[in-house]
Amino acid sequence: MSGIEVAGLVLGAIPLILAGLEFYVKGIAVTRRYRRHEEEFTSLLVELKTENTTYINSINILLFGVVPPMDMADFLANPCGDRWKDSTFDLKLRARLKSSYDSYINTITQMNDTAVMIQHKLMLDSSGKVRRA
Repeated sequence: MSGIEVAGLVLGAIPLILAGLEFYVKGIAVTRRYRRHEEEFTSLLVELKTENTTYINSINILLFGVVPPMDMADFLANPCGDRWKDSTFDLKLRARLKSSYDSYINTITQMNDTAVMIQHKLMLDSSGKVRRA
C-alpha cells in the first residue's frame, strides 16, 4: 500500500466503525443487563463522530491546492478509489508537506491500524455490519 492511500482507507474505515457502534448502541439499549454500557457506547459514538468530522475537514484542507476543486468530491466519496493511489497525487502531496510527509504518513498508518483493530474487535464486516460469530 502506498503512502497517502492510507488516508483514504482511514476515511472509509471510520464510517464503518460508526455504523457498527450504532448497531451496538441500539442492541445494548434492548438488553437490560448491559444498560450500564449504553452510556459508554453512546459517548464513544459521539466522540468518534466528532473525530471523523475533524478528519474529513483535515483531508479537505490537505487536498486543497493539491487536487483540482472539481476532484475533491471524488476523493472524499471514494476513499479507497484509484485517485488515492495515483503517483502524481503522491508527488504533489510530498511537495506540499515537505519534511512532515513521513510524519503524516506514520500518523495515518497508525490511525488505519487502530481502525482495523476496532473493526476486528467489534466483529464488523467490510460494510460495517456485525458478522455472525
